[in-house]
Amino acid sequence: MISFNTVYQFVDGNNRIRIIHIAREDDLCAYVNIEGTLSMPTIEMIPVLEKEYDNNSIVEVLDPYFKIKSDDHLSEIEIRKRDEAWQIIKKYWESRKNDILSKKTRMQVFLEISEIERIPLMTVRRIFSRFWQRGMTRNALLPDYSNSGGKGKEKNVKEKKMGRHRIYSEDDSEGIVVTDAIKKHFEIATNKYWRTSQKKSLRQVYRLMLADFYSITVRKNTEIEKIIRGSDSIPTFQQYYYWFKKNENSTLDIKSRYGEKEFELKHRPILGSSTIEAPGPGFRFQIDATTADIYIVSEIDRSLVIGRPTVYIIIDVFSRMITGVYAGLESPSWNGAMMALDSMVADKVELCKKYNINIELGDWPCSYVPEAIIADRGEMEGYGVKNLINNLNITIENTSPYRGDFKGYVKTSVM
Repeated sequence: MISFNTVYQFVDGNNRIRIIHIAREDDLCAYVNIEGTLSMPTIEMIPVLEKEYDNNSIVEVLDPYFKIKSDDHLSEIEIRKRDEAWQIIKKYWESRKNDILSKKTRMQVFLEISEIERIPLMTVRRIFSRFWQRGMTRNALLPDYSNSGGKGKEKNVKEKKMGRHRIYSEDDSEGIVVTDAIKKHFEIATNKYWRTSQKKSLRQVYRLMLADFYSITVRKNTEIEKIIRGSDSIPTFQQYYYWFKKNENSTLDIKSRYGEKEFELKHRPILGSSTIEAPGPGFRFQIDATTADIYIVSEIDRSLVIGRPTVYIIIDVFSRMITGVYAGLESPSWNGAMMALDSMVADKVELCKKYNINIELGDWPCSYVPEAIIADRGEMEGYGVKNLINNLNITIENTSPYRGDFKGYVKTSVM
């Protein structure tokens, strides 16, 4: 619900506005931008702003100009200038409000005030702009004498401390009460800065949140800087961390920071296993290739390195038995995969005898063609695979990129 004289901030642009007029009967409101040096009202439909508020496009923030000032601490010049400006506001604001809010008639009203009060037109505009931007109170019209002084010169004050005296030290500050509006600031900052691929730390997110919602924009020379409000006006990091952990969504955080595939590969809940897809041995095989962590040297000159071999492994999903193996110097390719498939269907007794290894049939009882082979999107794609499917009636299933968990058994074997 949009409220009168409340400050809101646009999340995307970080511009802050103040609601200076609400007409519920017409569903209209007026607001001014509090960031600029001279700001005029903008008319907007109330449902439009309320929709943006519900969608977290705008959020309520602390009033940066809310200060309690006693006349005892003001100079005579400050009081006089404030009261002179207040008389103009008191005389024309309520009586000519509709004309001043309307862009068509506003300048004409200002010209009339300038002639009647015998003050420059720019002074009239500055008085109303200051009144709207700074809280629509009498003290909103106080001049900024605290900002006066030599430009670029360091102030040397010895007798009196500038600004409010500190009641609590910085370390003892407990922050402010966390209201619903502040919780929304936490939520927006988390979505905007934490849940991104930039992988910012929570401390960085907290500091960026303070700059967005708990800062005062000042102009120094030609540069604009944001100054964080005092420790008694901002939430502490411990408060932010508490609500962050309380509303933490690990799944969304990992997907936002590391990507969907990273979550599915390393962080998703394990709800089953590959064995569920294999009702028995010989039904589903997994194949994978990897480069071995060894170097092969020449048989003639052992000082010459030939390269690192590529090792193919085929494993039965149900029994975890290795059903085919091949090692060669060629890179992962269809030719290497064919050699592994040839090893898969070969008589293992005869295969081992070629390498002077004697085994019995019961030591390695697997010389079969499976119903399905699971591979990645590499060797098992292309025309050769189509011939394999058409002639042997084998189903080839290729996993998506970067999803080694889809054939985890063979991945474990080759690593």
